[in-house]
Amino acid sequence: MATVRYTVRENWGSGFIGNMTVEGGSSGIHGWTVEFDAGFAITNIWGAEIVSRVGTHYVLRNASYNADVSSGGSVTFGFQATPGPTGGTTATGLSLNGAGEEPPPVLPAISVGDASVVEGSSGTKQMVFTVSLSQA
Repeated sequence: MATVRYTVRENWGSGFIGNMTVEGGSSGIHGWTVEFDAGFAITNIWGAEIVSRVGTHYVLRNASYNADVSSGGSVTFGFQATPGPTGGTTATGLSLNGAGEEPPPVLPAISVGDASVVEGSSGTKQMVFTVSLSQA
């Protein structure tokens, strides 16, 4: 599966350089779009183009020369930015070509085994059944 990674390469307080690496995964990709949310403002970019910025949501796409990422290969682009009001350099909600950075977690399943008891006309009876969880 193709993925995208984000790192901060340099941070001098009033600005920083961020890098994003698009990895082709096992199949490679032809053309890519990266989306994320960030409080910072990109002031200069190389190796990609800003398609849109609405509030804190960025959409970036490949440059004309780096659209193809081979199987097992990667392409890195970078940008210079000024931190947001809280001084943040964080990018969240990264997605590549509409797919989130991480697949959703697989939730455990719970099952209850069958049980039966023959009713009587007096007293109490215990019913024993098994409850199982597929994973911790």
